[in-house]
Amino acid sequence: MVIVLEKQTVKPLSQAFSIDLFYIDEKSVLDAVERKSMFNLIDGSSGNKVSFWLLTDEPFDKSRFTRRQRVEALGITNFYTTTPEDTILSKLRWAKLAAKGS
Repeated sequence: MVIVLEKQTVKPLSQAFSIDLFYIDEKSVLDAVERKSMFNLIDGSSGNKVSFWLLTDEPFDKSRFTRRQRVEALGITNFYTTTPEDTILSKLRWAKLAAKGS
């Protein structure tokens, strides 16, 4: 998911998920906000992962945010996510950036 998240909302976001059911690392979220990168939320019972990508000022990020799709998830009907194509492109982009950094 592409999100806009400010530093002051990291703690409330982290606390919104029960530690008995989910894993979210507040330090990783803060780091993601500072670097405009990504962090994960993990469902403790299934191991399913949700990746949160912070919206940047880069043209691709702005364009994929405009293409977001409204879906129903967890009983929430006003929930938006990136298109599958944009998710794949984002992951390829992150892999390329990670390879350059190593």
